[in-house]
Amino acid sequence: MAAGEWINSAPLKLNELRGRVVLIEFWTFGCINCRNTLPYVKSWHDRYQEKGLTVIGVHSPEFDEERKVENLRREVTSLGIRYAVVTDNDYQTWSAYHVEAWPTTFLLDKQGRIRWMRDLKNFFSP
Repeated sequence: MAAGEWINSAPLKLNELRGRVVLIEFWTFGCINCRNTLPYVKSWHDRYQEKGLTVIGVHSPEFDEERKVENLRREVTSLGIRYAVVTDNDYQTWSAYHVEAWPTTFLLDKQGRIRWMRDLKNFFSP
């Protein structure tokens, strides 16, 4: 997982989340498509966290103002995000997952394997 600053959580490591389903959402707060998917991600967190789902928002900025952690903290609070968010200003995690667009969502099974992925390019495809 990204080595950046964590919001709403102590640093999380995927190997420590084995036994839980993990949803990883690559996003940036200036992205309108990210804001459009945010209600769904927040809802999944609220409904399923007690049943074993961990949601992690990986914030990979598009613009300079999105790189500043104080701006991200303000937006996370303003948007009502209560799940873990980590900064990915150097795009290390973005690159490791071969992400190409905002938002991109991965669903990992309890063993840490990617079971589902959806990005904006494929959003309207079945």
